[in-house]
This record gives sequence, structure tokens and C-alpha cells, in this order.
Amino acid sequence: MLARLVRFLTYCLVYGRCWGFALVGVVSTAFRCGATMATKRTRVRALPCGVDGTIPSPVVEIQQAWVLGREGCVTDASGRLMAAVAPRAGFLSGWAHPIMQRLHGWRQEEPADEAVLLSGGHADNYYHWMFEVLPRIMFLERAGHSLGSSLVLVPVGQPFQRQSLAVLGVSAERSRALSADGAFQVRKLWCTLPVLPPHVGRAEVCRWLRERLGRTVKTGSRRLLLQRRQGKRSIVNFDALANSLVPLGFEVMVAEKLTFDEQIEWFSSAEWVVAPHGAGLANLVFCRPGTRVVEILSKDYLSHLYADISADCSLDYRAVTATPVGSPWEFREGSKQLCVDTDEIVSLIKIWRENKNVNIAVAGAAVEQPK
Repeated sequence: MLARLVRFLTYCLVYGRCWGFALVGVVSTAFRCGATMATKRTRVRALPCGVDGTIPSPVVEIQQAWVLGREGCVTDASGRLMAAVAPRAGFLSGWAHPIMQRLHGWRQEEPADEAVLLSGGHADNYYHWMFEVLPRIMFLERAGHSLGSSLVLVPVGQPFQRQSLAVLGVSAERSRALSADGAFQVRKLWCTLPVLPPHVGRAEVCRWLRERLGRTVKTGSRRLLLQRRQGKRSIVNFDALANSLVPLGFEVMVAEKLTFDEQIEWFSSAEWVVAPHGAGLANLVFCRPGTRVVEILSKDYLSHLYADISADCSLDYRAVTATPVGSPWEFREGSKQLCVDTDEIVSLIKIWRENKNVNIAVAGAAVEQPK
């Protein structure tokens, strides 16, 4: 009871701070704009073409824009944040956005006459990069933009970011890395609105990722057991789980240690995937239809994200719950380590392998029977 009360008071404090952040944003922006930015007003124009003939294109043209920070936030020439194309920082947006609270000036990069912006919240996270940043290229290509000949502004810091962009034809020579304190002034900037609905469904994004990034589908029969690094949602009894699954033909995979191409190869050649909830499961888009997936979810964080992606990719999906391990005062949902029931997972796999029916209940709802 006490823990619930403290959680409630914490949430009240956090969301109440939003108004304070907004006030700081107003003051800091007013303090900064007169000294660092011109006064010419910006124009925003949505392209007339549609994704499917009925939905307006999410690609927009912005005149006299500034691109600020590593997140690629866009302001007009007078310093006003354009909320429609700015990555959100959690629940903060508008004047409360952290990008509007910098009291010191920006380091101005070389100005560009015309550029394309690829940005999204949490771009260093593999899932967000795959599903929120890269699909923007799909919209730009449909609008007639060739990234091979355009200057591309993009947050690049992780190897998988550079490797995936190279596959999509974005060369290092034609790209500029967004930095935490950098500001790009662009006369004509092309960028996109958020990727997922209403502009396009996740199934179409999955198909585009598979077609543009995937390699030849392997005929192998790998059985993958993904291991997370120590910390958030890692499995405390992973050794016991590995000792139980290795005799069944599973091999341990640490996605962070593999290159982008290697991750695609491993997942495209897999017939089984067992993994705790995490960004590495974004690679499910490269699995062959019918691949069997067992996702380990925390009892305090029952996400349906990868269940939906599995359905979009015609994968055979099951979820099992694990017990969160940690202090009761750790309030962030899904942040604790997990203790799994190895016997439950082994039993599920053995029954599933024998093509017998099995139900795994998650939060009181039974998951669909395997085919």
C-alpha cells in the first residue's frame, strides 16, 4: 500500500514538472533567439502525393529551417519548435521539450542549401531506429527524393546505424551527423511526419524493411536464445535457462556483439527464437513465415509490441511471463531483471515441437493456438 502511494505521488510530481519545463522553455527560447537566429518566418508545405492514393503524404518541405541537436529537432528561423516533426522526449513536447531549454548558444555547422532529415526519438535504440527512423526513407523515396544525391542529416553513432544506411544507399560522403550541440541552417529542408498510423500500417513497414534490408532467406534451422546484457530486463538465471535449452539445439546469441548483416543472417535462418523483451527482437521482421517465437515478458510490463510484429510477419508467437527481481521502490515498469521458470519454457518447446496444442496465458488472456 505504501509503495502504491509513493508511486502515485511520484507520477504527480513528474507530470507536474511539465509545466515548469514549459516555462523554462519559453524563457530560454526568448533569451536565445534574438542573438542566434534570423527573423525570417518559415513555410511548411505538405506534398500532394499520397501513400495509397487517399492519405496525404507525410513528407513536408520547410523553408529557412534550423535542425538542432542530436534528435534533429526542427525550428523555424525565429526559433519556434515545430512540434509536428520534432521527436518527443517522453511526455514532453512544445515549449516543455528539452531542446527549447538550452540557455547557451548552438555550435553552427556549415549551412546547406537543400537537405533531407532522418530523425526520430531514441534513434540509438535498435528498435526505434528500425521502425521510426529508417521507414522515413520509404516516404521520401515515394515522394521522388533520391537519398543517393541529397545531403542527409541523420543521428549516426552506432555501428548498426552506419551499416543499415549503407545498405539503403546513404553514403558517408553525402551524410552529416547530428550532434548534441550542433545546429544546421538549411534553406530548403525535406523531412517526414511520424511514421506509423495514420500514414502507414506496421505491416507495410515490416514488408519494406524485409525487402530493402533483408538478404537471401536462408534455409537453415537455427534455434536462437538471445541474451541481454546485464541490467534492464536481463535474466538473472540465464545460465540455468541456457543449460536447459542448449541440449535441445539452441545456441546463445548476443545481438550487440554481431554486425547488422550478421543479425539479419541469424534471424533469417532461424526456426526458433527465444528471447526476453528488448530491441533485438526488431529483427523478427527478417524471420521466415512460420518461425516460432517465444518472448519472455516481465509480469509488470506485458507489452504486445512484438506479438503484433509477429502477426504482421506471419510468425508463430508465444509469450511467457517472468518474475521481476529488484527493489519494490524501483518504480519504472519493465526495468527490473527477470527470473524465468526454465521448466515452463522447456515444457512449452517440447510440446510445441511435437505439434501438440498448448495455451500460454498472459494477463489472463490465452494466446492463440499454434498452427
